[in-house]
Amino acid sequence: MNNCQLFRDKYAELNTNLIDFNLLKNDFRKNRESAVSIKKNIIGILQWFSENMDARIIVENMANPFTEVFIENGLPIPREETVLIDLEKQLEADCEIYQQADLLEWAAEIKTIQTRINRLSQKKVKQIVNEFKKGQLAIFMPGQTVQDQTGLLAVMTLLSPCWIEKGQDVGVSMTGIDERLERLWANNLFAQTNNVPETPYLLFVLPRREANFRSMQVSTQIAKINDEEYLSKKKGEGATSAMTPYEYLAMQTFFTRRASKNTDFKNISPLDPHMHTRFFNVPGVKRNHWLVCSWNPGKGKLIFSESKDSAYLNAGVRFSTRIPL
Repeated sequence: MNNCQLFRDKYAELNTNLIDFNLLKNDFRKNRESAVSIKKNIIGILQWFSENMDARIIVENMANPFTEVFIENGLPIPREETVLIDLEKQLEADCEIYQQADLLEWAAEIKTIQTRINRLSQKKVKQIVNEFKKGQLAIFMPGQTVQDQTGLLAVMTLLSPCWIEKGQDVGVSMTGIDERLERLWANNLFAQTNNVPETPYLLFVLPRREANFRSMQVSTQIAKINDEEYLSKKKGEGATSAMTPYEYLAMQTFFTRRASKNTDFKNISPLDPHMHTRFFNVPGVKRNHWLVCSWNPGKGKLIFSESKDSAYLNAGVRFSTRIPL
């Protein structure tokens, strides 16, 4: 029996016992012996959950975040399925990637929530489950202060996606950046303004091959108005917001590296090979310009650049959901 089935059976057993107990307690004196026995069963099942759940959650009818990679590799599209997700194991795996990238402060920061994710509130678990159901990629991220202290230029150097063609690792060059912005950000003039939490958080992003279609082929001003209207309807914890450059680099890295663990995938490449993702509220960017990024297979690297409004009509915004932990 797989783990998901075992957990579902335990839930069903718990609900059956609770129903039986509620029926018997109406006449407790008459049914004392049976009620005591059922109560013991309930306590035993709850104890089992406390010992076995830890940071594991069950997500029913979950869409696969790598659907497009299946299609690109000529594989059958995966069906929605029930998945048992161990957040603690994912935390450890994310820490390992940050450590391998020499982002030791990031690894240390998200490690601080290891005990916290074992005691998530029901509200927070529900939020997390809802995001997983959409087929979103989940990434543990450090808080805003740690991100900014590291610096965007350093993260561009250290966080790198992988690129696989015909089963072979092609290798990715260092992320490129516009020279003017590189000089500006070298003086630590990059600070985020996208409501990134100060504490570690779980980032959810939809890893589609190209950026969000709803904001493509519109001017800077119109896109900003449209997206602000969209975002104004989604406020508070777990609200949707435009992705930051730090989160974009994490998405590209974790998407490709997790996909590479599936040996059926012979071809894996970073996102945005034809379109560009653009970013809001980036300090230092000229008036009526965007900071944009895309994957350039010809040069084998991601490239950040500053562009006039009219230069990248094929650019869209990627949205992310942040759940503080």
